[in-house]
Amino acid sequence: MPNEPFLIDSFNHSLVVIPRGEANRLAALNEALENSSTWGEFLDAISGDPVTLDELGDRFDELPARELPFDPDDIYGFADGDWPAWPMAKMLEWLPVSVQRLGSLQRTALNGDALEIDEDLVDEVIAALAAEGFEGLEDPDSIVVTACGAWRYA
Repeated sequence: MPNEPFLIDSFNHSLVVIPRGEANRLAALNEALENSSTWGEFLDAISGDPVTLDELGDRFDELPARELPFDPDDIYGFADGDWPAWPMAKMLEWLPVSVQRLGSLQRTALNGDALEIDEDLVDEVIAALAAEGFEGLEDPDSIVVTACGAWRYA
């Protein structure tokens, strides 16, 4: 199968299905957001990710000095859940319609629409992805959970 595989795991009582590369990127970003104590630590942690650096640059006129204490809430949109990407909403872009039909559209008051897929439908999701030419892999390493920002809800 030529397309990038999807990682699948349960988060917040729903299946979350993320392209493996995006899952790794969002997981690394969330780890940096959780574990950085200064802006320098945070910027060093994300330095290899041009997408994140571009997104971050869009949220500041000028980045804070590297020695300043890091607080993710200082990043515009973070506290509102508008940044980084919310995988349950992004699934509406990432997944083929045939896979989306296995779930239900959930409207939220603040963050737009999200896709919820019953946790018991793992095999059906994998089969639907395969029918579309994608590989679906259950995520034994909790990359998806980290990509969803689980640390924020602990």
